Amino acid sequence: MASPFVKLSAELHQNPKVRKAGRNAREVFVFILCRNALMDGNGTLALREVEAWFLADQCQMTETEAQHGFNRAVTCDLLAIEGDRVSIVGWNDEWARRPLTDAERQSRRRENKKLDAVRHKESRSVRDESRSSHASVTSHAGEEKRREETRGEEREEPAAVAARKAKRHRKVTEGPLPQDWAPSSKAGLKAAELHLSLTGEVEKFRLHAEAKGRLQTNWDAAFTSWLIRSSEYARGSQQRLGSNGRGMSTEQIMGLADELERKGL
Repeated sequence: MASPFVKLSAELHQNPKVRKAGRNAREVFVFILCRNALMDGNGTLALREVEAWFLADQCQMTETEAQHGFNRAVTCDLLAIEGDRVSIVGWNDEWARRPLTDAERQSRRRENKKLDAVRHKESRSVRDESRSSHASVTSHAGEEKRREETRGEEREEPAAVAARKAKRHRKVTEGPLPQDWAPSSKAGLKAAELHLSLTGEVEKFRLHAEAKGRLQTNWDAAFTSWLIRSSEYARGSQQRLGSNGRGMSTEQIMGLADELERKGL
């Protein structure tokens, strides 16, 4: 039969309580740990089993040293006396566990592998079910959306349907003002209607776009908005200046454009 096993920390000698108790107390404490394991105890021994003469014989010290070591172990809270028994302070079932045999370790590894395989299979099953459910929901939502679009197209005129489809598939991107950009004839008519100089407004519009690094999808529409804002500012400026008749400078126009742009107008 194999000898009983007792757990012993590799840092026993550095333990503050052990260091405070001293060498004799340490030897007595270690002996009581081993004695408890030998008797398959639960962390307690009868006081008659740790009498000074017996401790002295087992620990190879004098009886006085043994009694002193025992007392120091009690004082430093390594041992505790409870009636006619002495207990190991902090004892629990974890201390009583013996090391596993090779056969027990192999058996435990096999059991752990089986459990890991079962967990992996269950986890994979859950993931597959989740993917299947998500795909089903997505497919259903897609089919429902296509049906709604089809019903909507059936209620619309063919020309409107074609125009909407073309708009849906047309890729619109923003870009800087092209070097060869020129205002459309519609923009020229708008400038004349607002009593603005088309050439002057184009120059100010181009300077502002380049200075601010503006990006647009429709520069003709942006220029028309510019003309409208420029006309509104001109009228407001004339009202504020009264009859002095001074016109707007390029800097004023560009400042106006920035201000209106910030306000989202």
